[in-house]
Amino acid sequence: KRFAVRPQPVCFNEAAITIPTIKGTIASSFRKTDKGTTYRLTVPEGTEAMLYLPIDDSRYERVGDAVLLPAGDYKFKINEPNKTY
Repeated sequence: KRFAVRPQPVCFNEAAITIPTIKGTIASSFRKTDKGTTYRLTVPEGTEAMLYLPIDDSRYERVGDAVLLPAGDYKFKINEPNKTY
């Protein structure tokens, strides 16, 4: 089971959402500061997420413009405070 996460922090400084699923809770949040934006994501067991952010990390498989994340808790910091994705 795969789901997509496309954060778009255009008008808000922070936001969070939790989505209960049969596999567990998907949780996603972001917080913008003057130094950049921090993104958090929880991927339930038995699922994987396609996260659409500019993450350059060889630990994660790329699928087009996304990184493929297996189950787990993630935190990413994007150090471009005025950029949106």
